[in-house]
Amino acid sequence: MPTTKPECRGGAWLATGVIFIAAALLLTWRAGAGTLFNGDDAVYAQFVREMRRSGDLLALRLDGVVLHQRPPLYPWLVYLSTECFGEGLLALRLPAILAAAGTAALVFRLGLRVTTPLAAGVAAALYPTAGLVFLYARSTTSDTTLVFFILLSMVLWLRGRVVLAGAALGAALMTKQVVGLMPLIAPAVTLVVGGRGAMPSLRRLLLGAGAALLVWAPWHGVMLARYGDAFVGGYIGENVLRRATSALLPATSPAYYLEVLWHKESLPILFALAGLGVIVWRLRAHWRERESPRVELALLIAWPLAVLGAFSIVSSRIDYYALPAYPALALLMALPVGALEARRRSVARVLAVALVAAAALLHLPERIAGLHLDPRMRELADLASLVRTQSAPGDELFVVDEFYLLPRWYSDRRTTMVVTDPAHHAQLVKLDLLRVPGTVVSWPASGLMGRLDQRPRWYAIVSAQRKVRLRPGQRVVVAGPTYTLYARDGR
Repeated sequence: MPTTKPECRGGAWLATGVIFIAAALLLTWRAGAGTLFNGDDAVYAQFVREMRRSGDLLALRLDGVVLHQRPPLYPWLVYLSTECFGEGLLALRLPAILAAAGTAALVFRLGLRVTTPLAAGVAAALYPTAGLVFLYARSTTSDTTLVFFILLSMVLWLRGRVVLAGAALGAALMTKQVVGLMPLIAPAVTLVVGGRGAMPSLRRLLLGAGAALLVWAPWHGVMLARYGDAFVGGYIGENVLRRATSALLPATSPAYYLEVLWHKESLPILFALAGLGVIVWRLRAHWRERESPRVELALLIAWPLAVLGAFSIVSSRIDYYALPAYPALALLMALPVGALEARRRSVARVLAVALVAAAALLHLPERIAGLHLDPRMRELADLASLVRTQSAPGDELFVVDEFYLLPRWYSDRRTTMVVTDPAHHAQLVKLDLLRVPGTVVSWPASGLMGRLDQRPRWYAIVSAQRKVRLRPGQRVVVAGPTYTLYARDGR
């Protein structure tokens, strides 16, 4: 079993620390540039802002309305970061960055159990440089934090730390509800591959389950007591059952995640197929050997298949749903390096450098140059920030035929999304976040300024290509290349 020897444990921990620091520095570079995404990125930032203003750390609010679709651990981490460092973009993204760096370190630790230190290091380098990971680790979204707790629970389980593994399972469930059960893949594979003899005692399993319950239960119990059926309906009905049974976004094929892997990672992902071949060969050749890491190797097959298979079946498919499979994919891509090292060490080293360099060069320049720097989003953020400085607190911002969350954050004003296409409006109102009363309305394009004229004070962001006939009291504040900001504010 290719794992670290007792006398090398100090060196392995030193390498783990170096990997964590290097990954954190890489992911932090220019992470404070640009703007928030116009989606979940801005949602979590708004959750934390309203959590701070309301003084209620238990409920997640949007425009003062409690939403029950998500557990609070990740917003708590962002809250802590912004309390320490302010409400800047880097502080908002820091928990996701540190979680991804921690995952890279855990990938290395798991890699030491199944392959050589060189290949484990390659896997640790491949994880944060992967296109999808690098994108979402530098955003205010919860998925890289979820992946960290999933992998932490699995690694602790494999090391026999059942109680700590249970606590990490509870943390995963507090980050995303049903998806947080993913660490249970490790005990399932242990039972199937290793048999009952490989499982911990019933007492230790109960202690592990108790640790998970201790982390998971208190917040859920408080919310159930406080909100009752509304909490159950939102937490399970809206965010789990509806997403699984009805597409909330444009329809995609069951092969969607294969397309995502190819589009985001390109040629390096093919090494994962070679890694599967290495695992099959090792399991076939060493199945009966007591020291063979059969459970870990089988886990590397079952894990990505379970993730990609489960999310391919459900109706709502989003690219970041594939992120929980990425630690296993990074290890699979690195396994051919370990297999080659036993025969051609010098060739294996060249392959290791080439693989990491290729993955980094394919993804990082584009991501670093373009992430959060979309000029359209920058213009939206600038116009919304102008509204914040020029308007009164009670003024309302309208955003026409553009998602409203980013302007909501930068304007810090009540924001309404106006949709001029009825079919598009019908699709949008399926999204749980857009069920806050008054968040999204359907108005005909021809009557837009007339509808706005019924309100005494407002600002509106409209496409620059849309022809608008101003009414008395309405004015153009700024005309940009993509959007025009209009107002009726008494000036």
